[in-house]
Amino acid sequence: MTKRTNMLASIQRSVTLQCEVTVTVRAWGLLTVEANMADFFAFLRLFLSGVKGLDAATPEERDAQYARSLGLLRRVVQASLVKPEDAEILTVADLPVIANAIFELNRLGDVAGGLLGLLGAWQQAVVSARESAAGTSPSPNSSPS
Repeated sequence: MTKRTNMLASIQRSVTLQCEVTVTVRAWGLLTVEANMADFFAFLRLFLSGVKGLDAATPEERDAQYARSLGLLRRVVQASLVKPEDAEILTVADLPVIANAIFELNRLGDVAGGLLGLLGAWQQAVVSARESAAGTSPSPNSSPS
């Protein structure tokens, strides 16, 4: 195997559908993430937190949320398929196994942890900078010497 073949094997996975046909999904490269940024992060949120707040929702609100989630999954799956035309043979029953493969290939658990760590560090840096600025700034009531 060449280096490229090894690399491709590590970012692709064959998934057997309910109809016993096998399709291949791939991890998203940076260009795919950039082109589908909103879907990438919405998929990450959906996968990590699920569809929340539906207990208090009206049937219409619940149906709308399910439709948005299904549309999101369709777009993410289609962008992840090595052969996008394979989307035509997918069924709703195939979504869990395909979504799980996409989650694992993209290491979204690690991505989420890394992003949360970066956000926490950024937030701490902002707080520290504000505290430093407040400690070195002259008070509004002080007069210049």
